Amino acid sequence: MANNAAPLPSASGPTPAGGGANPTEADPAQAIEQALSELQQANQRLVTHGLPAKAGEEQVAKLRGREPTAAKAGAKAQQALLKDIETARDAARKEADLLTEITAILADADAQAAQLQADGLPVGQVTDTIAGLRKRMAAAASGGVAALTKFRGAAAQMRDRIKGDADKQRTAQTGGAVDAIKDLRDTASDQIDQITDGTAKDPLVKDLAALNKMIDALQQQKDPAKFAPARDAADAAARALLKQTAAASPDKKKAKTALRGAYQKALKERYGIDLGGNKDQTAEHIDLEQVYETLESMPVGHVAHKKMKNITYTARLRSGNHGIGMYNGAGMELGEIEGDTDGYRDPTHPKEKPQVPRLAITVLHELGHSVDGRWGIMDGDISKDGYGGWRSFSGLEAVAQELAAVYLNGGQAGGADTDALVKAIVAVINKRTDIEVPEDMQDPAARKKFEAFLHRCGNIMSEDFNGRGFSFSNGHWHSYSRTVRAKTQVTNYQWSAPGEWFAELYAMTWYLKRDPPSDIDPKVKLYLYSSKTGGAGPGAPGQPGA
Repeated sequence: MANNAAPLPSASGPTPAGGGANPTEADPAQAIEQALSELQQANQRLVTHGLPAKAGEEQVAKLRGREPTAAKAGAKAQQALLKDIETARDAARKEADLLTEITAILADADAQAAQLQADGLPVGQVTDTIAGLRKRMAAAASGGVAALTKFRGAAAQMRDRIKGDADKQRTAQTGGAVDAIKDLRDTASDQIDQITDGTAKDPLVKDLAALNKMIDALQQQKDPAKFAPARDAADAAARALLKQTAAASPDKKKAKTALRGAYQKALKERYGIDLGGNKDQTAEHIDLEQVYETLESMPVGHVAHKKMKNITYTARLRSGNHGIGMYNGAGMELGEIEGDTDGYRDPTHPKEKPQVPRLAITVLHELGHSVDGRWGIMDGDISKDGYGGWRSFSGLEAVAQELAAVYLNGGQAGGADTDALVKAIVAVINKRTDIEVPEDMQDPAARKKFEAFLHRCGNIMSEDFNGRGFSFSNGHWHSYSRTVRAKTQVTNYQWSAPGEWFAELYAMTWYLKRDPPSDIDPKVKLYLYSSKTGGAGPGAPGQPGA
């Protein structure tokens, strides 16, 4: 059952050199019997971890079967047998120790996954991973100490990834949230000290005193069910007081700078989100108060995780006359974003044109990318209608090959081979040439039909090719189902790439607090707004598990 390994101390206590009585000092047969007994005990530990007993029994029987021959052959043969038994015993002990460690690691991973679920995250992917590791334990054990050691490392790495997010989310809901509230309170208090007008100052002093009592009570609260609403109430009071003190300040410029600094600290304290790049520029050009309020409206598990580390101001991020955002794999970059937009459409209420704050919806869009990056949502089967009905292509020639097949499905080659059709389609999409029908296409009717088709290829982004639309984004070509587009469209930009399809749905459903279209795949819906969980799921502000 166990592979060879160097002798190691027993898990139950130190073992004398040689694993028992030294055959040069005691009866060799007695030493062999003692070692076999210890091997049986070690194998029994392996059985408790789910390994079959038969392999261990056969191993002991095989070694015991060598006893008579070794006894006849003399001390040297007995010593060789004893060494083999001790080696098997020590390897079995090491394997059992490793399996005990792995079992504890996976139990810890279960606990961390439960925390993530309480924080409002779907954990099916995590629990599937943990279950998969459990199923692989027996196979790893059959590979001996080396295989189990490698397996333990993989299990620990997986557990640590989960734990990192769970720790961040615990902080965001407990100590980090309290520290953020105190940061906002302290800044408001400093601003109140600058106000000399008693009429304006006195009500703020009273509100500050009330906030201090709320914070004191919050820090004393031990009941999680009572802590969450008390935390949310204190947070709302702190934000409101800071806004009021900034408005009443005699020095509006200094008050604005102080407010930015307060929210910069609060983002770091609560969510572990830092300002990237030039921190002063980021604080100056991005409304951190609105960013903070937007993030607070989300389940904490969507915000406090390893794929959302920073927010950075990037001046070049513009489209037309307004700023835009970008997710860079570690955080979001935002341009100068102000005002409202009516460009978002709820596909379940297609006639409405809601006005939404451009910064808030952009923050939610980029947050959606981070959630996708952390949990691999669009790593699913994107060809399914519930994922947008997407296909990805290796390059333009692959796109042209599909378009040529579309043409040949209803048109005539007219003497031209497929390669010639593909070449003509590539040329017109690249706009390197005017429309040129292949010379080998001699049939007039075919030439006329293919020329009309090439005109359509020249407008590939807006045309419908047998129910498929095409897009090109960041160097990649994609196509999607136009039927799905009609049912799930939020913006035109949504159809530039699979990740954008998800991010726009994410932003729309969470901002408007409306359920997504019913056709969305359930595995995608898990990360979108749901009215069944009060709009935020467990762990979000004011929700069970917060």
